Amino acid sequence: MINQFYQSHLRICLSLFMILPFAFELRGKSPSLDPAKTHAVIVGVLHWQDKSLTRYSAVNRKDRELYEVLVEIGVPKKNMSLLLDEEGKLSNIRKAIREVARGAQKGDTFIFYYAGHGVPAAGGVCFMNYDAGKAPSFAVKEIAEILKNDFRGSQVLMFADCCYSGGLGQTAKSLSEHGFKAASITSADVTNASTGNWTFTHILVDTLRGRPAADRNGDQVITLDEAASEVADAMKYRESQRHGQSRFKIPGDFSLCKVSKRQSPSPSLI
Repeated sequence: MINQFYQSHLRICLSLFMILPFAFELRGKSPSLDPAKTHAVIVGVLHWQDKSLTRYSAVNRKDRELYEVLVEIGVPKKNMSLLLDEEGKLSNIRKAIREVARGAQKGDTFIFYYAGHGVPAAGGVCFMNYDAGKAPSFAVKEIAEILKNDFRGSQVLMFADCCYSGGLGQTAKSLSEHGFKAASITSADVTNASTGNWTFTHILVDTLRGRPAADRNGDQVITLDEAASEVADAMKYRESQRHGQSRFKIPGDFSLCKVSKRQSPSPSLI
């Protein structure tokens, strides 16, 4: 009886010994951004047809640098659209999202980024396209509406550097309800204005370059949650404001990039 007990116990231990490494291997494989299967629309509008809207300086602009960093890490140029200033008209933004989304396949990632002015409206937050006033302002809910029809990939990452940019959280929620994995990290919450500096995008660019300081647990990988923490600290301590963050069906340990051994340059934030 005792021998049978020990034999049974030994068999269980041996089974666990064989299974556990496999289980740890599966648990260790976190999802990650595949640059070759990433598609992006980058919109930066620093001045507008409507002269009453506050202009921003284009010196050391970071929206263009974000596009360049995505190219550096391996996102194909053919998968991206860069719309700056006059190019950021309402019709162009809608067209770019639709056309870039249609180039995606199963498992691909779509990235949307905007810098400029954000305003609250009855139907939700709007980002100010170059021709805002003469044309309607771009409602962030349109991102979900377009992607639901034209994007065949799996996940959507959204970033914005403007007032009330946290409105993208509602867009992420809407996308998740349609079956996508979606997340947003923004310079401001949906309820507050944002700085006129490039602080948010500067942090985002440095993070995607693999800035070692962003790797908070030292595992040589920078995750979505670590990127959000970097943004949270920068906006709180440098700009004294709340940031925005949302995540639906996409894990916090989603890997954005590996830590780079190179030191990234740190030009002026303004």
